[in-house]
Amino acid sequence: MDAEEAANRRQAMQQLYARGALDEQFVIDALDRRQREVVIQALALLAMIDMEDARRIITRRNPQRITALVWKAGLSMRTAFRIQSEVALVPHRQLLFARNGFDYPLSEAQMTALLEPYLA
Repeated sequence: MDAEEAANRRQAMQQLYARGALDEQFVIDALDRRQREVVIQALALLAMIDMEDARRIITRRNPQRITALVWKAGLSMRTAFRIQSEVALVPHRQLLFARNGFDYPLSEAQMTALLEPYLA
């Protein structure tokens, strides 16, 4: 993808965000279609962090930080698990699982602290 195409995609995503069309179902649909870049851009917009920071969080494969990013984006732990395994490709033994099947396993304070370097 060239720079112009990437800029056009970012602009389209920003328009979807402005219209309130970026939500959990949008991200799930992108996961189902294996649209990795769309998922990362949606996370960045929903969590209100820089796109490159969101990409760094995903590519570094830290399951706690990925989970915190998805939480900050307002999405469910089930979606966080899918992003860990399908987008970030976190090794199975390192995956962070939901508590009680759907709750975030980290406290809000822990997740905020994990994202602190990116929220300045």
